[in-house]
Amino acid sequence: MVEITIYVEGVMSTNPSVLTIDNSVLFRESFHKLFSQKLHPENFDLRIVPFGTVTQARRKLDHLKKKGINGVLLIDLDAPKEQKNARIENYSGYNTEIIFFMIHEMEAWILSQTDKIEVFGKNEDLTRKKCDEDISNNPLLKGKHPEGLPP
Repeated sequence: MVEITIYVEGVMSTNPSVLTIDNSVLFRESFHKLFSQKLHPENFDLRIVPFGTVTQARRKLDHLKKKGINGVLLIDLDAPKEQKNARIENYSGYNTEIIFFMIHEMEAWILSQTDKIEVFGKNEDLTRKKCDEDISNNPLLKGKHPEGLPP
């Protein structure tokens, strides 16, 4: 049995109204599908654990090392992908092989499918402040490629 623990940057909360912040279940489902492509589901145990903000990453790395926990960190790059190496240098002295970045393309991928955002919102009975305005016409998005938006 392979134990896989992924510590994901994100605010931890038990408040259901902020579940968009703690998407552990969605991360777990996605990673389960990914790992199931190579391992039979009975052969791995997957844990997704939110650990708070990126400012707590060093503390989490120290904790993993001190306790001998086998896990990886998944944190927001919060920068263009070209700055990944510079960001990883911020963690010199740590085992950088267990640090993985969520890059801005994830957000760009989501924002590039505004119709899917609309469908999700309707399916979840979410309300919008500007329900009469299509998301794709929002001035922050209209006419812009999502990858070019600032993080």
